[in-house]
Amino acid sequence: MYATKLWLAEHLHLQTSDEKSGITNLRKNYTTFLGIKFKVVPKGDKWIIRSHIADKSKDKVINKLRTVWKDIKNPSKQSEIDKNISLYNSMVMGMHNYYCMATMVSADFAEIAYKVNGKSNGMNHNNRCFPITKNG
Repeated sequence: MYATKLWLAEHLHLQTSDEKSGITNLRKNYTTFLGIKFKVVPKGDKWIIRSHIADKSKDKVINKLRTVWKDIKNPSKQSEIDKNISLYNSMVMGMHNYYCMATMVSADFAEIAYKVNGKSNGMNHNNRCFPITKNG
């Protein structure tokens, strides 16, 4: 690691951070880069990369989506339901698009969806909320 830091400093004039830099055996542990955690796993006689959304990033995604989901569940006006649903869908698509390079992104987003939505996937909004109706 010392030789790599020295080479980067001399040849490319790059500084490295001691707290973010490290050497990891990817066959045993995950390493995180840009919100994605990587690990190498055996498949047949080869080794392939298995990557997930990092735990810290997953918590941030869950918190952001929960705030929008609460507005969908309990809107203050009928007109805000459609706006909040569109906002939620666009946030999910944007986050999925960012993390699409992770190989297990679909499984991670299924877990995120369960934590955000819970068992309310088939909900027709509470009785105290405005019903979804078509006018005109």
